[in-house]
Amino acid sequence: MTMGERIKKARLDIGLSQAELAQAMNQIGENEKISRVAITLWETGTTKRMGAHNLFKVAKILNVNPEWLLLGAGSKNFFAGSINNKIVPVLNPSQLAKYPEIPDADILYLTIDKKLAEVSGPDLFAIILEDDRMSPDLKPNDIIIIDPSVNAMPGEIILTELEKEKAFLVARYSPYEKTNTNSLGFKLVPSNSYWPTVIVNSQNPGKIIGTVVERRDHRRL
Repeated sequence: MTMGERIKKARLDIGLSQAELAQAMNQIGENEKISRVAITLWETGTTKRMGAHNLFKVAKILNVNPEWLLLGAGSKNFFAGSINNKIVPVLNPSQLAKYPEIPDADILYLTIDKKLAEVSGPDLFAIILEDDRMSPDLKPNDIIIIDPSVNAMPGEIILTELEKEKAFLVARYSPYEKTNTNSLGFKLVPSNSYWPTVIVNSQNPGKIIGTVVERRDHRRL
């Protein structure tokens, strides 16, 4: 079953038309308006990249696990199996800046297994990648799980908040010292050479939010 087929199945399961799904999506957030035609393109697979913000909206409205919707993995119902597995929030970019001061009703969840839960901190969360900065290591629409309690080692992939740009960036961590100012900082190194390396220091302040501890691949299903 493709992602488009899963969207259609979940939509029909709760009795929504394509127009009703589009209307419901347009009542959430401030992103571009979605038409019934866009829903058709997603469901038929004509358009494969719907964007993480739209995926969040569809999963929320259809009350399904975003991981199931995107990858066909896990349970369709995102609370299924939660007794034996830990639930972690899946945050979109606007929620990252506000978390944890977000109403629970506005958050989607996915499950992680006991082994990861046992070795991780209490504040795990997940995000869905939107760009190809880390391709081919990580691809757009991959789900990554981040642990704020893990101190990054050189070469590990981290999530960083850049203060001036008010943006969040996923890249490899590379510590360095700028000797002429004696200021410590670090580099954010992309896997994709088309993206620049970003230097975080006193001139371009930022903070590490957490270290990537698990990835869930986006497959062409």
